[in-house]
Amino acid sequence: MDDVYPVQEPPTDHPGQQSAKPAESAPASTGSPASGARHALSVMRWPLGGIRTYLLYTHPALVAGGWRVTFVGPEGEHFDALAEEVADWPGVDCVPAPRGRSPAFLTRATRRLIRERDFTLVNSQGLGAAAQVEVARRTAGRRGRRLPHVVTSHDMFPPGKHVGFKGWARKRVLERLLKRAEVIINVTDDAKANLLEHLPAIGRAGTRLVTIPHGIRPLSPGDAGLAPLDPPLRARLELGEEPFLMGFLGRFMEQKGFLPLLESLQQLRARTLPRPFHLVAVGSGDYEREYREEVEERGLSDVVTFMPFVPDVMPFLRELDLVVMPSLWEAAGLLAMEALVAGTPLLTSDCPGLREVVRDTPALLAKAGDVGAWSTALEGALTAAPKAATRDFVAEALQRFDARRTAERTVALLDEVAQRVERGA
Repeated sequence: MDDVYPVQEPPTDHPGQQSAKPAESAPASTGSPASGARHALSVMRWPLGGIRTYLLYTHPALVAGGWRVTFVGPEGEHFDALAEEVADWPGVDCVPAPRGRSPAFLTRATRRLIRERDFTLVNSQGLGAAAQVEVARRTAGRRGRRLPHVVTSHDMFPPGKHVGFKGWARKRVLERLLKRAEVIINVTDDAKANLLEHLPAIGRAGTRLVTIPHGIRPLSPGDAGLAPLDPPLRARLELGEEPFLMGFLGRFMEQKGFLPLLESLQQLRARTLPRPFHLVAVGSGDYEREYREEVEERGLSDVVTFMPFVPDVMPFLRELDLVVMPSLWEAAGLLAMEALVAGTPLLTSDCPGLREVVRDTPALLAKAGDVGAWSTALEGALTAAPKAATRDFVAEALQRFDARRTAERTVALLDEVAQRVERGA
């Protein structure tokens, strides 16, 4: 959950990492759109993971529709990477927000931009960013108060979190801020229900809530995602053909359920199995060092291999016997979509958001956080993974999870808000 003022900052830059120019000296927009083009201010607190993917999948359609876009996010390597990805998009610029000592750095950067530039609307990515945008709007004068705010929520309130007086107070602050938004977009119906459960005043206030499901980019002929790995994954891992090869891909953080997965592997290892197994853990994140130590302490280093983040997972997924997603909570599960499109058997937790994505698919489910249920499910997949059913589902998965639908609906919604602005509503 991206909090109002998150306790934990994103990872710091690598030594010598060059950042783009900060907000105080923001560059002018690039490209050559018409002077009267609609202009969206897109604000994010975490320019990585699902938010980064969402922007790269949906916003090209916004640009193609004649919009200018200004991205704002925390200065550093992750925002620099996003800026590099969109460098050749016409009418787009990226403004890094200096962190400083205050957690409200996005408020400062957003308020300055609202005062200096003419925007049609502001679109915040995540509830934490939305809270800071609302403060910026309310303190930027008349110009800010009249600027429509569209929130794209990529969040879930985790089970067992945000409890006690402190959690209650934070949620009440979020309610007061977010009910002023024009529209709140949710990436799944489960995420929408979770939002209303924890922030009921938003529903009572009549704030418009819509669900626009997340999706993934379809592959086209010649795409690198269609090419096989070279060398193959088993060769890289120095494995033969016998071990059952499972893959965990994602950030190493509590939400992704990596520690319960390790406990399940310990239980699985104690059983009599028809073949050996191996898990390749691909990614990076807040707790990678701690998780590597856990693997050593649990005596699993011979069956678990860590590999760095890979930007294109599709060739990787096709070489696995099973993709595992033991998430404890998810707003939506992009990896689940990618696995089903790749035709690779999938075992996920039944947490809200993720269970919605895999409903009516060949994916196997196990209770979130339940070590015994996961070890049993892993053993079942090892002996009878639904390979044929998953391959047969690929055509339907390609249609169901096509990000172009997400982009079209998002652009239509932003166009609708813009039209109201232009009519003076």
